[in-house]
Amino acid sequence: VLDYKQELFMNAFGVEGIWDGQEARDNRQPEGSIAYVKDEVSGKQWVENRITHTRPPILHFPGPGKFPKYFPCFDHPELNCQQSIPFELVRRF
Repeated sequence: VLDYKQELFMNAFGVEGIWDGQEARDNRQPEGSIAYVKDEVSGKQWVENRITHTRPPILHFPGPGKFPKYFPCFDHPELNCQQSIPFELVRRF
C-alpha cells in the first residue's frame, strides 16, 4: 500500500518555521506546505503536512533538504554559521 496521504512518511526540502525558502520551491514543494508547530500551552511539538493535514512520524530530507545553509552568525556577523533542517529539528525536539 502506498502512503498517498503521507500519514507515515514525508519528504521535506524545507520546513516552515525553521528553513523554508526558494530551494524548496525549486524542488516543487509548495510554500507553507510543511511546518514546524509548537503548542505554547501544552509544549507539544510536531511537523505537519498542511496539505494532507497529517503529522507523519518519519521525515526524510532528500538531497538539498539535508544540506547545511550558510548565513551570518547572529552574535558575530563577521563569521559564517550553518544550519541544516534535520539538525535544527533534532535540537528543538
